[in-house]
Amino acid sequence: MNIKRLVDEYRLKKHTERNIDLDSCEKSQVQYIFSAAELEERRLRELEKAKQRCTKIEKKQREQNSRPQLLKVIAPIAEVSAVRDSHRLHTHTKSSVRKAHTTLELVSTMERTKVTSAHHQPVAFGARDLNVVGGMRRATPVWRQEL
Repeated sequence: MNIKRLVDEYRLKKHTERNIDLDSCEKSQVQYIFSAAELEERRLRELEKAKQRCTKIEKKQREQNSRPQLLKVIAPIAEVSAVRDSHRLHTHTKSSVRKAHTTLELVSTMERTKVTSAHHQPVAFGARDLNVVGGMRRATPVWRQEL
């Protein structure tokens, strides 16, 4: 119940502050009087803005109306008549032919694999973390470093 009373007091305080602010504003309000020249200037400026707005709208409508005609003109120019060649998709490129292994090379690699076992030579970069002196370690976190 105490909270409800505090809320009511707060609301009453804010309401009275708001009324005081309104009273002070009414007393200090100044009515602005514009000269005929200033009014004419404003009227001309508003007319100019209205004209610019109308021209912008008209321009947008003209562009929308001319678009289908433009597409009719451009369509024959942009049309591409490509011939499909499925054989071309399945042939090798020049670089793939150049890099391809010859039959002799393939035979020699097959013979070599028959003779050698999987662990005949060390694997490149295999167990690198164990071969380094002291072993590789993760970086020490900043919060554990002695700075």
